[in-house]
Amino acid sequence: MRDSSTGCSRTGPELRFTETWIWYRPALEVYDGAMEMLYEGAFLAVVVVWLFLRNWRATLVSAVALPMSVLPAFLGMYLFGLRSMWCRCWR
Repeated sequence: MRDSSTGCSRTGPELRFTETWIWYRPALEVYDGAMEMLYEGAFLAVVVVWLFLRNWRATLVSAVALPMSVLPAFLGMYLFGLRSMWCRCWR
């Protein structure tokens, strides 16, 4: 759209185009914030397990269990039709 608007403004200099709303920017900000919180939460969970148990084996099990529990949750959401906005954009 931006490329075509610059071409139109060359042919008709009296035409001006202004971008009123970028719809994907708020969605990307929310997604980036959620992913950042997910990483921080996983890191803090691993640190807390290590601090309380002082056992690397238990810490490793909890570190592996966190992503392994998130993947089936997203798969279940996908199978039940609960798709988020970024899934619709990839189709």
